[in-house]
Amino acid sequence: MLVWLEELKKRDVESPALRGNFFRNGIDRENYNLIKGLFVAALTFYGKCFSKCDGRPVKPERTQLDSKFRELHDLCISYRHNFAAHSGAKKLEHVKIAVVYPAKYKSKVPFRIFKELHQPDVFWPAPEDVSMPELLEHGRSIANRKIEQLATKIQNEEVIAKAALLWGKK
Repeated sequence: MLVWLEELKKRDVESPALRGNFFRNGIDRENYNLIKGLFVAALTFYGKCFSKCDGRPVKPERTQLDSKFRELHDLCISYRHNFAAHSGAKKLEHVKIAVVYPAKYKSKVPFRIFKELHQPDVFWPAPEDVSMPELLEHGRSIANRKIEQLATKIQNEEVIAKAALLWGKK
C-alpha cells in the first residue's frame, strides 16, 4: 500500500482543492482514473485490516493506534465504508441525471438521458496532520509487534517447553 500511496502522491501534482482536503481533477482523466484506482485499492486494503471475517477473526482495534492517528484512521475507514467498499450514508459519491428532449423536431430527434457521476479521486490530509503513509507505517508497526510477541510466546511455551515431546528427545 505504501508503494501505491507514493505513486498517488507523484501523480497528483496539479489537483485543485474543492472542499478542504477533497480533490477532483476533470482535466487529465487518464491520470486521475489511475489515481482513483490506487486510492480505492489503498482504502480497501487498509480497511480490510480493521474488519473481522470468518477466515481472519483477529484484527487490530482503533484504540491500539496512537491518538494522533485516530482522526485520519476514522476518515480512511469512513471513505472505505462509504465509497470504496460500499455506498454509504455519507454520500461521498452521487449521480445527477438529465433528460434532454428538443423542443423542436420532437418527432425526428429522440430524447437522451445523460448522467454525471461525482466521485472523489483522492484525498490527502492537511500538511499539519499526520500523513497516510505515516498511518500505514504506524499500523504495520503494531501488527509486527503483535506477531513478534506471539512468535516468542509460541517458541517459549510450545516449541522449547515441549521439544522432547515434539522431536522425541529426552
